[in-house]
Amino acid sequence: MKNLLVFLSIVLAVFGAQFTANVNITTPGVNGIMIGKLYYSDTGYLRVDYTIGVTIITDYNQGISRKQCPGFSCEATVTNSPLLKFVADGTFSAAGSTYTTTSTATTLQISKITTNSAGLTQTATASDGTLYSFTNQQSTVDLSVFNAYTSWNCPTTQCNQPVDAVLVFDNSGSIGSEQWSNIVSFSQQFANNFVFGPTQTRMGLVWFGNDAQLKTPGSGMINDKTSFINAVNLPRPTVAESSCIGCGLRVALQLLANTQRSGIPQIMLILTDGQNNVPNIQRGCFSWDGNSCSGSGGRSDGSGDNWLDFVPKMQNLYPQLTVYGVGVGTGQIETDIMTQLSSPNSYIPIGNYNQLQASVDKITSKTCPATNEISCNCAGGFCGCGGACLCPSACASSNCNTGSCPKPALGCISTAVTCTHDACHTAQCIESQGGCVQAAVTCPAATGCYASFCDPVNGCSKANNVTSCPTASSDPTCTQCITGVCNHNTSCTCANANCNSCQTCDPSNGQCLPKDCNDQNVCTQDSCADGVCSHTNIPCTPNACQTATCDPVNGCKYTQRNATTYCDDLNPCTLDTCDNTLGCLHNNLTCTLPNATACTNLTCDPVQGCPTELIDYDCAKYGNLSLYIGTCHVAACNESTGCYLATVEGQAVDRCGYCANLNICVLIPALTGGAIAGIAVGGAAAAAIAAFAGKKGYDYFAANQAAAGAVQNNPMYTSNAANADNPMYTPGAV
Repeated sequence: MKNLLVFLSIVLAVFGAQFTANVNITTPGVNGIMIGKLYYSDTGYLRVDYTIGVTIITDYNQGISRKQCPGFSCEATVTNSPLLKFVADGTFSAAGSTYTTTSTATTLQISKITTNSAGLTQTATASDGTLYSFTNQQSTVDLSVFNAYTSWNCPTTQCNQPVDAVLVFDNSGSIGSEQWSNIVSFSQQFANNFVFGPTQTRMGLVWFGNDAQLKTPGSGMINDKTSFINAVNLPRPTVAESSCIGCGLRVALQLLANTQRSGIPQIMLILTDGQNNVPNIQRGCFSWDGNSCSGSGGRSDGSGDNWLDFVPKMQNLYPQLTVYGVGVGTGQIETDIMTQLSSPNSYIPIGNYNQLQASVDKITSKTCPATNEISCNCAGGFCGCGGACLCPSACASSNCNTGSCPKPALGCISTAVTCTHDACHTAQCIESQGGCVQAAVTCPAATGCYASFCDPVNGCSKANNVTSCPTASSDPTCTQCITGVCNHNTSCTCANANCNSCQTCDPSNGQCLPKDCNDQNVCTQDSCADGVCSHTNIPCTPNACQTATCDPVNGCKYTQRNATTYCDDLNPCTLDTCDNTLGCLHNNLTCTLPNATACTNLTCDPVQGCPTELIDYDCAKYGNLSLYIGTCHVAACNESTGCYLATVEGQAVDRCGYCANLNICVLIPALTGGAIAGIAVGGAAAAAIAAFAGKKGYDYFAANQAAAGAVQNNPMYTSNAANADNPMYTPGAV
């Protein structure tokens, strides 16, 4: 339920810090009534058990809301909403049993509380119009109900709000391989807590030592989780370096400035275990606003400006940005620097690198934009687990309206009661009179020789009644009632004409003439049946690229469609045209760019179209490479030959190319989902190499690998990040 929990922290004044109660909730966000039982403790916990089978427990101390639905183990979501305390105290003014807020505090979102004769809270009204009705209030709460989620098998806490995040990691010499392994694991788990996508979360990665480097390909902001984790796994330099925190800050800021999206929050996570120890004189220009050079990337040594002096200016220039400093350890950390570079109240100290992974949920809850639940497309229903829409507990009905929930996404729909009546009566539903009320129709009085009556099917009608003519002939065929006037044919020429219902008699000669059904419209075919004229539309026949209309005077008119709009498939990667016979055609565009290399991404994006600038190809998506990257391998790129697999630093593969420190082959079937690098020997290896590298790679394999052997003889892999020693990827290879 959208924003429901924000307003659900209601404290009964008579009970003080905790209570339980049955609750009915009506809110503008949900079309219907939500019914359940509420548990509350002002120590930071709230639980609601809804009768539809959903239970939500929110721990405001951790900033995590956990939801359980029928058939769904658990869903954990971060929330930055504070625990709201609603008590009829100094912030409310009393008016009998009603208390109205007098406070303007942003945390006070209950505007009115009513109590019953016993002094118990009966209703509470939120500032958004949500109404909470309480019954069976009790002042005791079994606090164990707030820990029930421990048996729900809750997954990793997830942030479901879009965000642009840059992780800035200290890569200096003080961080050993074990500590770096913890950083990599933390990064992977942190990324798993967010929903990636073009309109969802994007992440970038920056390392800093003596200087700083952007490690994510393309524009630097990755919307594919696999590609981001691949960048995290890339080998780090082995040269011991100093810590230039300002350098990392500078590169990350430039990345965010070039890729910002309107309305999407930006976060920068700077993780270090030491102090900035690179003086200004060693670093390049430091300019936050694109104007003249005004500092450098390192900490001031007296020869230049202190880069920390630019942090407030940075925060003013980029209001969507929040900087989180993560200080690891208690030794070299300069807390004043970390606090100063962080946004207000955004410094996060961590005891040591071994505690990084255990702090993922904590850091996620702090860095995720405010959210109370999984985003879903419920226009009026209740948001269940996995973004599914559920019908509310009950729908309101009345004498003149029936409430129902035919589609969970819409919630309750109020359908007006249909009052039935015939053509001789009117009917309307009057709530105060208990439902439908009928009234008789008054028909106009008869005129001339017409008789007036009411037909239950056709309503008020007029009928010819020649007997009412005062001088009517004894032969009724010689008397006609025409437009209410009696007419007598003294010659009775039409008495025996025997005309059918689609003919009229000419009184001058007694001949039957066709009834005139011409509606003067060339777009209709006029005909008569049983005395009734009908007018059938004559169809126009346009071709596949035309529209047709019919003009009552001139007939069919054909207009050529605008192929640009009519055939637009909303895909900028196709050329949209219209063929008069085949209709709309969509031919794929081929993207080109000058100075492109084998690492240039020339893929047409169905949202952005062809790239307009040189952006590196995301090798984590190349062919089947994504199936093999992981613990032992990452995807890298060579500008001459393109994407290839490289071995992760410090890892090893066995003789068959599997990720394991073994002296014999692990007999796992090649090229299956279970093989992280399933390329062994013989036919399986040949097929895999041909698929990845084409003819040259296969020929090399056939000439040199016939006897199998160690993995260093397998041309599919290289531990050399420059790819210079891999014969499969020499320049110009095909």
